[in-house]
Amino acid sequence: MRKSQDTSAGGASGPGREHGTGLAGWLEAEAVESTERRSEMDQKSRDVVTEEVARAVHAAWMRERMEAGWTLGPKRDDEKKEHPCLVPYDELSEEEKGYDYATAEAVVEKLLELGYEVRRKEVER
Repeated sequence: MRKSQDTSAGGASGPGREHGTGLAGWLEAEAVESTERRSEMDQKSRDVVTEEVARAVHAAWMRERMEAGWTLGPKRDDEKKEHPCLVPYDELSEEEKGYDYATAEAVVEKLLELGYEVRRKEVER
């Protein structure tokens, strides 16, 4: 079963893990089709930011699961509290990364739609 469909009470389903509810549902419902209100952020920067947010989304999901007693297993087993996606983001299949990326993309798009700017902090050398 995909992480995005993970809604068991014993786990960390939370926002963004079930289509149409929570944060992901709100973001999806509020998505704006036009690019008029989007930031001037270039696509390459947007992709980099979205990938980093996807990593954070996965890390948060893992942390919640592990705090609830879940462990790595060959397949999802709610009784044993095992899940095959309890691995670092880089070890996920592209399909699994896609679920985290879709949530991250919705968050970044919503922030831009609301008028926020995402830019890297200047680092003094």
